[in-house]
Amino acid sequence: MASDKLNELYQRYRAARGTDVVSLAEFERVLMMFPALLVLNADGHIDSTEMMFISQLSRFMADPKANINEADIRQEVRYLSRSLAQWRKEFIEVLRDYIRQHNLATEVLDIMISAAASSTGNVRQNVMIKLRAIDPAKPEADDAFVSEDEKEAILTLVGELEMNTHPAVIQRLQEILG
Repeated sequence: MASDKLNELYQRYRAARGTDVVSLAEFERVLMMFPALLVLNADGHIDSTEMMFISQLSRFMADPKANINEADIRQEVRYLSRSLAQWRKEFIEVLRDYIRQHNLATEVLDIMISAAASSTGNVRQNVMIKLRAIDPAKPEADDAFVSEDEKEAILTLVGELEMNTHPAVIQRLQEILG
């Protein structure tokens, strides 16, 4: 059952979008993806490799049993990626409670880290990463998978979402971000 804050945000979001295409179940999935959008936008834009990640994530987040359409999720994510500042405060506030209520701290962190690792912001490095996935013997790219801007965005969001006291989150941050 959705909380009152989630329902209120969902209703405001639907009104702002002028559509009721997105069900509450879809909206919950979009809400979970929101921090990843903030991480992807840490460098000021979302590049084509990052948009491919968004498409893959939309496919993963879709639930065919509930008729949750991948294309609808992707459309909402694209809308949100263009209006992050407008929705940030409200989404973070509701997501903080949602994470706590459903014990999803590590899942949200993993989505953020996967988003950050989806692109280096450098086409050459993106190609090198893909080549290494095919042939691990290929030399490593010069920079880490997660940029400094993305690391900062992840750490900021972990604090804002009050996930920084969750032991599994702390351990994962130490492993991934150093």
